[in-house]
Amino acid sequence: MRKRYPGNFKAKVAVAAIKSEDTIAELSSKFEIHRALIMRWKMVMGDVATIPLFCGAGSPKTALLTPNPQP
Repeated sequence: MRKRYPGNFKAKVAVAAIKSEDTIAELSSKFEIHRALIMRWKMVMGDVATIPLFCGAGSPKTALLTPNPQP
C-alpha cells in the first residue's frame, strides 16, 4: 500500500521548494520523500496560486470555486 501524505505536509514541502532555500535533493533528504513528489507538489501549488491572477473572475475565492469563470 502506498504511503499517503496529509495536505498540510504537502503544502509545507511545496512552499519550501518554491522558496528555493534548499535544493530539491536537500529537501528530499530533509522530508524523507522522493524528489518527484516534491516537484509534483511544487507544480500543483504553483498552479493553484496563479488561478486568481489569470481567470478574470471577481474575488480569488470565487475564482477557485468557479469551474469555468466567465469574463
